[in-house]
Amino acid sequence: MAAIDRLVPVVKVDPALLHLSVPPRCGCCGLEKKREIQIPAWMFQLSDDDDDKPSAAEKEYEVDQEPQQGQKQLFARYLIGSAPLTKEEAARHLDGLRVADKLNEELPPGQQRYYPVCIMPRSSHKDGFYGLDWHAAYRMHEMLPTYLGCSRFTEQSQLQYKATSMLQIRSVKFVDHLQHGRLQVLVYGFIAARDDLEALPNFLFNRTREEAQEVRLYHPILDLLSPLRGISAFEHVLVEFDLKLKTGTCSADDEVLVDGCIEFTQRTVSRSGDKILRSCIQGSVCSVDMEYMFIRHSVEATVEIYLSELCMKRYFPKITSYIVREGDTHGVCIHEIGRFELMRMQKLSIRSDQSIKSLEHSKYTSPSVHLVTFVLAVPLNAELEVRCSLMEVEHVGNLELPYHFQVQKYGSCVQPSGEHAELMPSGVKVAWSTMGFRQLSARDFLK
Repeated sequence: MAAIDRLVPVVKVDPALLHLSVPPRCGCCGLEKKREIQIPAWMFQLSDDDDDKPSAAEKEYEVDQEPQQGQKQLFARYLIGSAPLTKEEAARHLDGLRVADKLNEELPPGQQRYYPVCIMPRSSHKDGFYGLDWHAAYRMHEMLPTYLGCSRFTEQSQLQYKATSMLQIRSVKFVDHLQHGRLQVLVYGFIAARDDLEALPNFLFNRTREEAQEVRLYHPILDLLSPLRGISAFEHVLVEFDLKLKTGTCSADDEVLVDGCIEFTQRTVSRSGDKILRSCIQGSVCSVDMEYMFIRHSVEATVEIYLSELCMKRYFPKITSYIVREGDTHGVCIHEIGRFELMRMQKLSIRSDQSIKSLEHSKYTSPSVHLVTFVLAVPLNAELEVRCSLMEVEHVGNLELPYHFQVQKYGSCVQPSGEHAELMPSGVKVAWSTMGFRQLSARDFLK
């Protein structure tokens, strides 16, 4: 550090000069003078300098702490890049536990209990992300969507990829939204997942203020998007909320519903795997209930369905996906898309790169054919059922078209629509892929 003092030209200045917002001007011409950037010398000084001797309290602090060298000592002394939590922030972190306990006490017997979740400290978007390690680990300053697409490992390879734990969001709905006499609310913002595969956001809900969703009493469910790829939960995963209510004339007057992040670690995934979990997040106007599953030994399933223009005009289509395990008769619903969500997907062209590629090379490239693509997390050694429910506009009759697929580790499956080719020209296609985590053997460790 003493060598740095000799090499870097450091000038001692008055601390008040560092806060000047207006550059000095020349007295004769009034032009701004160029001012060199001056760094305070105490940033590079050690305790053995004659003009900056440590006090008695600093000596006691250095004795109590572990010996640190170089940059670590400088960062620890001036708290550069870190900000310790206060007692209020640490206590607020446990509010989710008390909320879950209170709700479970009020539940009647037989209903699903709430799983406690806690909003992480300093996870509000309005305050910014600084001072904690997980801010950098999850790249909270970056809002560009994930670069990784779906169906990346659909072909068999010499590398042994394994089926790992994944997160599947089933639904997000609002409860207690009538406490202020509101029969409906307008919700906008985003919900995203940041996993251990790539920390960039994988959006599940993303609407601007102009496209706010109207949530009513009879339909208090958010219209979730399909993730661009599967959500990995191999070690940890973070779910990010930034939801607002459109109440004022501008965004500054709108109310904040949920603003924070929730992290799930490996302990939660291993203990609650393959179970339907329900958690409550309290907001300023109403509460948000989220249903989700951590599916162990799962793979990514990319489903593609072509719907004709005749199908969209004559019927109200609804696509529901189920996981059917051995010995299970009904299965577990993990995903559902209604007519209005299908129309919005077609309007916004929410497709993965591979889906667009398959559409371009398909014979069904007419604008009268709608491509529906969504990504699911399904367990290995199970069955995926994709059920297309078509209800006629005149409410004359309904059509139920179930398609069953045995889950695979890689490859793809196609089931034709048969006699309903005029409604679904190419049937249903499912592409299987892992998340890319290798299954290491003893030979790999000996290399």
